[in-house]
Amino acid sequence: MVSVNYRLAPEWPFPTGLDDCVAVYRWILEQGGTLGADTSRVVFAGDSSGSNFAVTAALRARDADLPLPTAVVMLGPVCDFDFEQYDSFNRLAPKEIVYDAAFAGFMRGAYVSHEDWAHPHVSPVHADLRGFPPTILVVGTADPHDR
Repeated sequence: MVSVNYRLAPEWPFPTGLDDCVAVYRWILEQGGTLGADTSRVVFAGDSSGSNFAVTAALRARDADLPLPTAVVMLGPVCDFDFEQYDSFNRLAPKEIVYDAAFAGFMRGAYVSHEDWAHPHVSPVHADLRGFPPTILVVGTADPHDR
């Protein structure tokens, strides 16, 4: 297991943290064998912002002609930074389910400028996922009665 200590926003906005994740993946591919790792069986996984990086790093790897990971695991990801377009966000954010609207807006603004919200390396819901590795996506709400 390798855990990436990627640089965080707001000090290091997009694409810095993503660049860090891809740099570590390149290192694993180049040096993992010397540590006894099977570099043909790599899974990208993350929680919250880390899950966004798990999927977008796989997209960035594909775009750089690097081998795709074997699978991707996403726990509570942000898949689209234009979240106000979704009814679920507008219904649940005022109730502070996970994050309230103000904090979600702050996180987004600290990470990425408005012009890049739809970029697939920011909002993977906009990516071409043909040929993408098997992916587990885990989402939910704190209150099952608030659907």
